Amino acid sequence: MKKYKKLSLILLSLILTFSIISGCSKADESSQIDSGIVSPELPRETPEFTGDKSSSIEPEKVITTITMNMETLEYEKTLDRLNQLIEANNGYIVNSQISYDSYVTENYNKYDRYAYYEIRIPKDYVMNFKKAIADIGNITSEYTSKQDVSKYYKDTESRLRVLETKEERLLSLLEKAERIEDIIAIENQLSDVITQKEYLKSELQGLDERIDFTTFSVSIYEVNKLTSSAGVNASFFTKLKVAFNDAIDRFSSFIEQFIIFIVSNIFFIVLLAVLIYFIVKYFMKRNNMKRNKKNLNYPPEENSEKNKS
Repeated sequence: MKKYKKLSLILLSLILTFSIISGCSKADESSQIDSGIVSPELPRETPEFTGDKSSSIEPEKVITTITMNMETLEYEKTLDRLNQLIEANNGYIVNSQISYDSYVTENYNKYDRYAYYEIRIPKDYVMNFKKAIADIGNITSEYTSKQDVSKYYKDTESRLRVLETKEERLLSLLEKAERIEDIIAIENQLSDVITQKEYLKSELQGLDERIDFTTFSVSIYEVNKLTSSAGVNASFFTKLKVAFNDAIDRFSSFIEQFIIFIVSNIFFIVLLAVLIYFIVKYFMKRNNMKRNKKNLNYPPEENSEKNKS
């Protein structure tokens, strides 16, 4: 019995010793993790957005283009007000296409006058211009596109610096050259370098202008009725009212177009009416002659002979 007691005590002491050792090792691991020694899988904190250019979401060199389609009931007045807005916002017109034809087209709700403007507005005045242009007509659609040219801009600057360095070297060689052949060869290379350099400079200037200014492509259509403002979420009675007004407008436009057609083709209509009148009169006269001929031959000859017998 004493022998078994000793063995049990030895086993118990070994278990206690093992548990103490394992507990100490876990404590050491936890202390290492807490102290930051063992942390390879922890995610790194991302820097917060500060609003600086270095952390801005939009790239540094961006070309912005805004495309607008607009309707107007007062064509000349809208064009005058648009020119005033461009001048008031320090902008300028790149190109324009203006139509002055005033006759009505086949589309009953549109006239044939149309204008297109490509406008450049400084970035500081873009919001004011967008807000003001909405007051001179009914904007039916608007689309904004942005083109990132940062990489192309930096590449062009690098190429320009290389050419400037090459130009300096050629100038220094030209000063040291003595033979006519060497001078001519260096001058030819120098001319090519200067041409390429001026081209890249103009390219950068054009990019700077398109970056610093927002381009507006505005199409203006003259109409006799603005596009309906009743959207998908409008009430039933609103949609019914709009549909009724559209039906009246289409009917009045049809009557207007019909009258214009009659007036513009009055000569051919009168000629056609006279021609139809004589054709009808000819056939009526022919039918009358046939009827008279039948009446003269009545009663038939067979019946008359029977009566005689």
